[in-house]
Amino acid sequence: MPSAIDSIPIASIETINYSALERRDAKEIEKLMAASCTAGFFYLDFDHSGAAGLPKKKKDVIKAMKEYFSQPDDIKQLDSKGVPTRGLLPT
Repeated sequence: MPSAIDSIPIASIETINYSALERRDAKEIEKLMAASCTAGFFYLDFDHSGAAGLPKKKKDVIKAMKEYFSQPDDIKQLDSKGVPTRGLLPT
């Protein structure tokens, strides 16, 4: 007998291989672009990559996020794509 969990829909999310991106693999770059232009998000697989320095870059990412979200709403609205899954959503 199927459980309640079996009836929950599962989204298919593209996995992008960061190691392949580091090697500038054309097919992986195409996958990244397609995932970015369709769903707008993806899993990033860091296995076997040179991403050991990423924790150090975390502070830079958080700083960029804070700078972006501290902008006036009218500036952030320029990023609205008119689709609920893309860009900034108006509040």
